[in-house]
Amino acid sequence: MRLCIAFCSGLLVVLSSARGESQIDLSGMLDVAYKRDIGKGEGEADSQVNSTIKGASPFSLVRARFFADAEISPGIAAVATLLYDQGLGHVEMEGGYILFERVRQRRGLNARVGKFATPFGAFAARSFGLFNPLIGTPLIYHYFSAAQGDGVAADNSEQLGFRRADHFRGRGMPLLYDSCWNTGVELFGPVGKVDYAIALTKGTLSNPGAMDNDGVQWVSRVGFAPSMGLQLGCSLAHGPYMAAAAARSVHFPAGKSVEDFNQFIYGFDFEYSRGHLQIFAEAVRNTWQVPNLQEGVLGNKGGFIEGKYTISPGFYYSFRYGQISCDEIADGSGEEVPWDYAIRRLESGFGYYFDRNVRAKAAVQLNFWGAGAPDRDDHMVGVQLASLF
Repeated sequence: MRLCIAFCSGLLVVLSSARGESQIDLSGMLDVAYKRDIGKGEGEADSQVNSTIKGASPFSLVRARFFADAEISPGIAAVATLLYDQGLGHVEMEGGYILFERVRQRRGLNARVGKFATPFGAFAARSFGLFNPLIGTPLIYHYFSAAQGDGVAADNSEQLGFRRADHFRGRGMPLLYDSCWNTGVELFGPVGKVDYAIALTKGTLSNPGAMDNDGVQWVSRVGFAPSMGLQLGCSLAHGPYMAAAAARSVHFPAGKSVEDFNQFIYGFDFEYSRGHLQIFAEAVRNTWQVPNLQEGVLGNKGGFIEGKYTISPGFYYSFRYGQISCDEIADGSGEEVPWDYAIRRLESGFGYYFDRNVRAKAAVQLNFWGAGAPDRDDHMVGVQLASLF
């Protein structure tokens, strides 16, 4: 965290000093939303299934991002993103990096250094309100599982006990945590019909808080466009996912370090466009190496499929179906059970573009958990106005 704060503070100094020598481009996005939970039981609180650890949510009443970028010299720019979310309650630096274009005059070699969206999968480019056809985020990019990143279970029984939390915000780690970017260095660019990105970061896809350990995550993605309207991608990531605090757990194994336990995740993404129809899909397979468990790992898999159909100019219908399921582990009685409850989500709705910078959306989101979960479903309706300024 100190490294991130130091770098972002330095970036602000760079932007400030650049003001006197070159133009700083300022822009922003504003999302205004309203959500209402439906089908709640008597006395049941509003759902937090869409919330981040800090309480931010795409369904927040007010959510704004502010962008600043300035050219330092030809081919070198400083970029910063600030986020305000009503659930968060304050402004924080979401990202900030130095961009180097055409390193050594090579079109296919660009770099960025700092805090940036990790190049895994294909949703990050569509995660902002103006570009997301719906309001919510795919499950695999935010849903908190029962896997722990800042502590360890004593055995299988305690690990299974982590499932029984009566809420679904901050239980443990997601497969991918798009809500918090990692700090590191990335090389990226096009090579013919192929786009590549490879990065080394502190922190991992599932636990950016692991930036305080001594390990480094590597993550890469290769995209390929075999024909017009069709794009395919493959992503891989590997790195130590436990925060330094995990080593202070009473059950952390002697003689081991947090860097000995890694997350390995791979995924595939797909995009197809033809006429009025767009289809997006992603699938991921993930494992965490975990101490004290008979199996030695916790594995899960998930994905989503999303469609968007333009009904008339500016007016469209969209849906997204996603799910996550978990591998089985021994429960101590001779049986094997999933280490976390499965979850499915269906979100669908309509949207309308007033112009290229303003979009209105209305959506219904349905969430269903597998047998045994303390809350079997959470449903909601929402509306959102997303704009660029």
